[in-house]
Amino acid sequence: MYYGVVLHEDVLIGDLSSIREDIVVEESSIIGRNVIVEPATAIGKRVTIQTGSYITANMIIEDEVFIGLCCSSSNDKYMGMGNYPHKGPMIKRGAKIGNNATLLPGITIGEKAIESYQNNLALEEGWGEDKIYACIFMADCYRSLGDFPNELTSLLKSFQYAKPKAEAICRIGYHFLRKKDYKTAAAWFEFATRLTIDSDQWSFSYPAYHTWYPHLQLCICHYYLGDYQKAYEHNEEARKYRPEDNSVLHNKRLLESKLGILETNQ
Repeated sequence: MYYGVVLHEDVLIGDLSSIREDIVVEESSIIGRNVIVEPATAIGKRVTIQTGSYITANMIIEDEVFIGLCCSSSNDKYMGMGNYPHKGPMIKRGAKIGNNATLLPGITIGEKAIESYQNNLALEEGWGEDKIYACIFMADCYRSLGDFPNELTSLLKSFQYAKPKAEAICRIGYHFLRKKDYKTAAAWFEFATRLTIDSDQWSFSYPAYHTWYPHLQLCICHYYLGDYQKAYEHNEEARKYRPEDNSVLHNKRLLESKLGILETNQ
């Protein structure tokens, strides 16, 4: 921690973090392990910044913001050319930033995030991959606002730009799972299990959506549909990837009791 840092009451700083000079962190905020916060950045109240994130200089993070694992940010649009005033992102109150997001200089996220994604989608030029993730992130914004119909519309819109992504398919499945429409949810999660990661894909992918996650959700769907055998089979598929996961082990014990399977040490 550098000179000139102001930490208000009930602030938690994780080990290996670096907090540079002229930083203000307001009350009840959490800065996780191995986070770097560069100078002249303001962090509001009840903010959470998770492990491994890089918070650039000249950034404003308002109250009740959540920043997921390994996010990065930048304040220099022209990468050292010296003809642009440094301006980090502004994250408005209550915004939620997912894992591994990259925040570009000068952008505003929160109150106008949906509008920004809509503007991106309205442009004729641009990479299909970017537009797919704009749809997914826009859906995340709608979900955080409790606007579930527009969340679903945004996810379905992603199909316009390239073949379906497991990231979108699983979110659609969860949309129906949340509504307790287990049959429809199961169909979407089954679809996700048949998708593979494109070897030519240049953008970041989330392996969970291609491995354990849809199987774990299928376990839940089939359990509530009364098919304990299918639920057990999908839980076992999830267990191949997450053998020590508490939820998976709980499901295993529960379903073995339902099916009359003797406990094993496997």
